[in-house]
Amino acid sequence: MRFAKNYYAQENLRRSFEWYERAAKYDDAEAMYHLAEMYFYGHGVTENLKKSLTYCQKSASKGYADAVKFLEHIEEERSVQVAAIYFREQNFEKAAELYLASGNPDEAFRAYSKMAGSGNVNAMLKLAEICREKSNFASAFEWYTKAAELNNAEAIYNLGTLYYSGLGVTQNFDKAIELYDRAAKLGYEEATESLAYFDAETVTKMAEKYRKQNNLEKAIELYEIAANAGNEDAENIYFELNAEKFIKVANNYLSHGDFEKAIEFFEKAADFGSQEAKKFLSRVDSKKVITIADNLFAQKNFAQAFDLYTRAANLNNKAAMRKLAEMYENGQGVERNIEKAFAWLKKATKL
Repeated sequence: MRFAKNYYAQENLRRSFEWYERAAKYDDAEAMYHLAEMYFYGHGVTENLKKSLTYCQKSASKGYADAVKFLEHIEEERSVQVAAIYFREQNFEKAAELYLASGNPDEAFRAYSKMAGSGNVNAMLKLAEICREKSNFASAFEWYTKAAELNNAEAIYNLGTLYYSGLGVTQNFDKAIELYDRAAKLGYEEATESLAYFDAETVTKMAEKYRKQNNLEKAIELYEIAANAGNEDAENIYFELNAEKFIKVANNYLSHGDFEKAIEFFEKAADFGSQEAKKFLSRVDSKKVITIADNLFAQKNFAQAFDLYTRAANLNNKAAMRKLAEMYENGQGVERNIEKAFAWLKKATKL
């Protein structure tokens, strides 16, 4: 290194280059940095951007601060040429970044396309952005759709904006709301803000349309959005439809003789205020409930077993009361509570 620096000071660049090259063979980061400079400016050697870049990257990877700065300088000064080198080396992300920085979106598109072909979601988003900037909304729609299929919240939200604006696709407010809601549930804040622009009354009308089409799931989804926006009528219908949905499932299980599953869904319907479900549950023989609860307990499904034992106990079933006392004592399916355990045991002994 000393010889290299001395020769450089004497402006004997050729000899300086030779000594730096020798030092670089021993993995010297400073020597690599100086070689990068000399290849870049053509000092003591023929200018060679690729070799300059290679030496600079090696030096920077070893933490040599001057090399890190010089690498940025190389990329800024020769961005298009460096981008081409990165592209040939299949560093498509870096190539795309430099092409964009140098005002070459078409080349950036080519690089991002290579990445997207391997399933890179961020590349798909970049491709969509480039298309939008060129007002090619149909292509933007295609790229956002591909990213949305991979459950990317940003892509789902942007699809919603295209549906809302009618850009690249037929305008569809229903679809926009659906996508905003999906993105919001994935935690995308802008989607939550966009949902707020739709007033509760508008969403309720959309929900009513789906209800008339017997698309119960979609109607429930929209009624929930409207309910959360403060529409009390929508909230009531949301509860009503959920109860209706669970009763249908419960009756289906009942018709196939699956009493245990039927009770499970009648209880869900009852939670949504269904009087029909509550009446059915009140008529259920406590011994049948105990049998189901015992099976659930044996399967260590303590939470559901606890609910059924409670139902049977409320029908004055002594065995259920004793089981509740046991579960409270052991903290099975419920928080441990000795006082409640004793209370149920005491109630059972009085029967």
